[in-house]
Amino acid sequence: VCDGQASTISKTYREHLLSSDNSFLERMWPKAKKAMEFMIGYWDGADEDGVMRGKQFNTYDTHISGPNTFTGAQYLAALRAAEEMAKEMGDEAAAKRYRSIFDKGSKWLSEHLFNGEYFVQEWPQKEPDYDYGLGCHADQLMGQWWANQSNLGYVLPRDQVKSALQSIFKYDFIPDFSAFEYTLGHRVFVWDDGAGLICCTWPKGGKPDTVILYAEEVWTGIEYEVAALMIQEGLINEALAIVRTAHDRYTSGGRNPWNEIECGDHYARAMSSWSVLLAAQGFRYHGPKGILGFAPRLQQDNFKSFFSTAEGWGSFSQKREGSSQTNLIELKYGALKLKQLDLEVPSSDLKGVKVELNGRDFPFKRELVKDDVVIVFPGSLTLKEGDSVRIAISW
Repeated sequence: VCDGQASTISKTYREHLLSSDNSFLERMWPKAKKAMEFMIGYWDGADEDGVMRGKQFNTYDTHISGPNTFTGAQYLAALRAAEEMAKEMGDEAAAKRYRSIFDKGSKWLSEHLFNGEYFVQEWPQKEPDYDYGLGCHADQLMGQWWANQSNLGYVLPRDQVKSALQSIFKYDFIPDFSAFEYTLGHRVFVWDDGAGLICCTWPKGGKPDTVILYAEEVWTGIEYEVAALMIQEGLINEALAIVRTAHDRYTSGGRNPWNEIECGDHYARAMSSWSVLLAAQGFRYHGPKGILGFAPRLQQDNFKSFFSTAEGWGSFSQKREGSSQTNLIELKYGALKLKQLDLEVPSSDLKGVKVELNGRDFPFKRELVKDDVVIVFPGSLTLKEGDSVRIAISW
């Protein structure tokens, strides 16, 4: 399964970031590298142009044919994850090679598959399978979602990513299924008067004779994925509309809110809901390096949320008033190793930064990197249960 192969590479890097040291990556890197090399050789080929061709079996239980961003962007995310893992393991040759393949693939997909609104599949295919052709697929940015989990940056141009998300909401979000006409005979997960995001539509035609399976189904796992991406791109109202309809679907009408059904009961894909929390927090974390960061996307003037790290969990809050911002990190359980703390601010004209540990001044160095105040602690700071760090910033 090509997308499963790609996601396993991506999640290997994600789990490294969520570790307390490098021992996990040191153990897994040889296997992750082998998996990456298999992807390149089997689906990309000798040209190593960053584009997967041929038949690609995937999580929709069918093959898809030729270049597309549903599987192709996941390949790009895997290449970026492998690049970063190679760098951390001192394998500079592999890192350089993966970056070269990534750059070529990102450029090709952007230039050949973006139709001005969203990304399509290269169509028609010489040997078509269960494809989506010129459709607007809700999973067309799955690779960008994977990249965002580990702060890997854009795998496709930012303006195209945002446009594609707007198109997914415009064409795939159904606010009232009472008037929706099912044509593909798939499973129905939305009651007649409900709302939801379906997997694929064909607003501009180009619908293949043999359509990718499950195109008219509503999966909460995809809804949360898309909503998280929307939050990160500032499409807050659209994101909350999708999350709200998923919530309403399972908290009314006699359904179980702890069992969001897709392929079967308690299906794992719904756990992508966690990514909505991370997107809302603007959460960034590198456990082995002791780097923690936040850039809230909701209620930036008065924000508070739970967070978890390699060895502990706690709460983060942010309050903005006038030309000042106060952030508070409170560790409720375990331990948290901190060497660097990144906090987003709305102004580059800083006047002052103050850090307190448990109410007392604590030494630090700081700099402004783009929109972030980067606070570096001497040596390292290890928070224990009950400890708190308060940061006051003015501009």
